[in-house]
Amino acid sequence: MRIIFFIFLSIFVSSTALAEAPGVTLPKVGLLDEQDTEIRLDQRKDTVHIINFWATWCAPCIHELPSLAKLARHYEDNDKIQLVLVNEDLNYEKSQKFIKDFDFPAKVLKLFDAQGKYLRAIGDSGLPVTIVSDVNGVILTYEVGAKDWNTEEIYTMLDQLSYHAPEQSWWQDIVRYFD
Repeated sequence: MRIIFFIFLSIFVSSTALAEAPGVTLPKVGLLDEQDTEIRLDQRKDTVHIINFWATWCAPCIHELPSLAKLARHYEDNDKIQLVLVNEDLNYEKSQKFIKDFDFPAKVLKLFDAQGKYLRAIGDSGLPVTIVSDVNGVILTYEVGAKDWNTEEIYTMLDQLSYHAPEQSWWQDIVRYFD
């Protein structure tokens, strides 16, 4: 099972700059919530983050949002998995009205990055972009473009990541297993 999962993870993270360097941590860059409070995801440990960057003007982003909403509902009762929607629009209020139509659970963290600082910090400017980080803030996957987030493979990966001990990154355990 570990071999199959490692092969899946290798395929899942292929062909992106961050994915080619496992172990890169989330940037030390703040994002704003709806009260203009700065939130730093790199400081939120013990949680697997699925961080999606989107905008209302981005057709692939809009196409991907129902899949992310379904994923969020699937993990609504799991405190170890947090979906974070980072809006790149210039008008936060407009984007929040827009996102309501997708019926995301209340636990979904909705943040704002109108200046694109976070996207630049991870070395990208296209949308949509989705990052999955482990409980230590280590980036494990980096997906550019719309994706179906409701497959058994993704559920298996997220379930395994959410049950891992926080003292050690899951991917390091897998790499050591194959050394």
